[in-house]
Amino acid sequence: MRAVLIFLALSLCVLAANPTDTPKGHSHFAYVKKVTDGDTVVIRDSSGDNISVRIIGIDCPEARKNAKCARDAKKGGKDCATQAPLGKIATDVAKELLLNKQVILHCDMECMKDHYGRRLHYIQLPGNVDYGLAMVDRGLCQEVSNDYPHPRQSEYQQAQARAKSKKLGIWK
Repeated sequence: MRAVLIFLALSLCVLAANPTDTPKGHSHFAYVKKVTDGDTVVIRDSSGDNISVRIIGIDCPEARKNAKCARDAKKGGKDCATQAPLGKIATDVAKELLLNKQVILHCDMECMKDHYGRRLHYIQLPGNVDYGLAMVDRGLCQEVSNDYPHPRQSEYQQAQARAKSKKLGIWK
């Protein structure tokens, strides 16, 4: 019980930092309230606000037909009918790993927002596991460093090469 109270007290100290003003290289605890899809979640911050977070370095297939899956298909990607089942799998795995769990949000570079206003962060799972890297390694998402360079891109590129060579997930 004492260990739980110490952990909660430390968590509250870390959560007191406002994620909207997160400095470069900052990390803090967050509670995942909702999984939107494999690469986007909604977290609850220390003030009780819900904040949308886009995971840095990955892009998962869309779980339903929308404008993005149509754009992806036009750029030579899979069509919406093919993407949707793969996107659903990525979303289900994200829910299993993240939903209603406390995680650590990291931004190794300048913490920013994307063009939809979502915060850009890496997510660390218990056991020091990089969520995005795990999703790429399982073939559930692709790494996006060609379009959006990031500090961990080498690891993500290696994970994607492994998933492709094993024909996992989206690489079947």
